[in-house]
Amino acid sequence: MKKLLALVLMLVLIPGIALAEGTDIAVYLNGEDLRTLWNETPYVIEGDRTYVPIRVISENLGYDVAWNQGAKEVSITRDGTEVVMAVGMADYTVNGELKYMDAQPFLREDRTFVPLRFVAEALGTTVEWDEFYRLVLVGSYIDRPQEERTVEYNMVDMGTKFYFNEADKAALLLVWAADYNNYVFFDKMNYAATGGGMVGNFAVVGQPKDLPMRHIILGKIQGGYLCFCFLGHQNFGFENEEQSLSYQNSVERVKEILKTSHIYMMEELEEYYSQFQ
Repeated sequence: MKKLLALVLMLVLIPGIALAEGTDIAVYLNGEDLRTLWNETPYVIEGDRTYVPIRVISENLGYDVAWNQGAKEVSITRDGTEVVMAVGMADYTVNGELKYMDAQPFLREDRTFVPLRFVAEALGTTVEWDEFYRLVLVGSYIDRPQEERTVEYNMVDMGTKFYFNEADKAALLLVWAADYNNYVFFDKMNYAATGGGMVGNFAVVGQPKDLPMRHIILGKIQGGYLCFCFLGHQNFGFENEEQSLSYQNSVERVKEILKTSHIYMMEELEEYYSQFQ
C-alpha cells in the first residue's frame, strides 16, 4: 500500500494540463474538468465569455443538437426546451421567444462555438463563476438521490456522506490513509491479492485546475473544493484478467457512488454532532 501511495505522490508532481490558450480559466462540466473530457480545444475565452463547440454540449451535457447548414443555425434542446442560435447573431430564441445576449456564436476551424452560459442557463443548467479560483462550474456531478443504494457512509470530518449498496460493499474497500490524511477507495479483490488496486482518494483542494490527474469536483467546502482524484489506468500489477476486470468494475462503481454524495450544510453538521452531546 505504501508503494502505491508513493506513486500517487509522484504523480502529483507532474505538471498540470495546459489551460485554454491565453487564459487562466478552467471550465468544469458536471464536476469534471473539460480539458480531460475533450481531446481538441474544449473552449475559448473571448470578451469575458466562455464559448464551447456544440459537440461539447451534446456529448458532455446530454443536450440534443441539430445544425442547419444553410441558415448557419444551431438548435439545442433538453427536456422540451429548445434554444436556437445563429452564427454572428446576438439574438436567439427560447421556445420561440426572442431574447438577446452580449455574445455571438462563431465558426472557427470548421466548428461552431456557442456561448456556454446563455445556452446552459436557458436549458435549466446551473452556471457558477468562481472569481477567486477562476473556475466556470456548469451543472453538478451529484445528480441523483441514493436510489437503490441504501447503506449510508458518513465522512463527517469531511462534511460529506454518500451511499453504497450491498454489491458495492462486496467489491470495494474504503480506508483512511494517513499519507493522504483522507479516505481512499480500493478494489477489494486486488487489495487482498497484492495490496494494490487503489481507485483514488478524496482530497480538499484549494485549486482543482492544478491537479495533474483526472478528478471530479463534488462540491465546495471549507478550505476549497472537495474532489475525488483517480489514480489513473492501472495496467500494471494485475496477475490475471479477472483482477483487471474487477478493478475496472470498481472504478465504475465509485463513479456511481460519488453521484449520491451529499455535502453537509453547517446547520446539518451541528445537528449531527448534537446527538452525541
